[in-house]
This record gives sequence, structure tokens and C-alpha cells, in this order.
Amino acid sequence: MPVEPAQMARIAAKRAVHHETTIMGSIAHYWTYPAKSKSKGTIVVLHGYRGAHDGLEGIIGGLDEYDCIAPDLPGYGISAPLEARHDIATYASWLGEFLKALDLKAKPTVLGHSFATIVMSHHATRSGDMGRLVMLNPVAKPGLNGPRRFASLIT
Repeated sequence: MPVEPAQMARIAAKRAVHHETTIMGSIAHYWTYPAKSKSKGTIVVLHGYRGAHDGLEGIIGGLDEYDCIAPDLPGYGISAPLEARHDIATYASWLGEFLKALDLKAKPTVLGHSFATIVMSHHATRSGDMGRLVMLNPVAKPGLNGPRRFASLIT
């Protein structure tokens, strides 16, 4: 029987350990979700625009064979905004500094949702500190005046 995302989120939340660090002069909050047994690797999970780390716990809950790390990006959740301009290049730099601060033994897989896919892609073009990239951008409803308008744009 499939497990519902809300149940998976509760499972993940039970594994969560809160941490904080300073990245680019601002306090960054992040959570680690240790693997239940021997880890198959590390996955850094990045939320989308207007989100926070816990918005992806429904996915993290199903990744219990991996060590997962999920930050609140600068200015989101409980992480402080940066003193610098909040643009893609700055967020990409922040990601690089965050990965460096984690001091991981191996390159992590990075899983991003929505806005985070842009940030991680931008960072990937400038650095080799990430392993595999997993990009999620589900769209439940077209945002361009309904399905007919949207269909006309893609045909």
C-alpha cells in the first residue's frame, strides 16, 4: 500500500536534527535527516520559491537510505536574509559556500524544487562540487489563463 506524502513528512520530521551556521555573513538554518541504517550517500534537498525545508519532507521521508540535508535558503523559513542582493548569482554563491561549510567527504546529490533548480544549475556551471542533480518542478495547474491558453503556447 502506498504511503501518503503527509505520512512521509511525519516520518522525516522524526529524523530531523536542526543546525545553524553562518554563510556569507547571515545565519543559515538547516536540518539533517540521518539514514536509518548504512547510508547510500548524501542528498542535499533545496526548496523552491516561497518554500522552506519542511515543504520537501514528504520526499525526504522516502529517502531513509540516504543522509539528507535540507536548508532554509536565505530569507526563507527561519534563515536570515543576506546582506547582498538576492539574485540567482548570489543564491548560487550561497549554495557553494553552504556545501563547503558542510565539509562532506563525497560530492552530494543535490535535489532541488522549482526556484532551487535554477540556483543549482547556475552553481553547477561554475563549480564541480555537486554529484548528481535532481530537478523537480511539478505544476499542478497551468498559470497562463487556463488549459486552452497554455495548450496554444506549446503547440
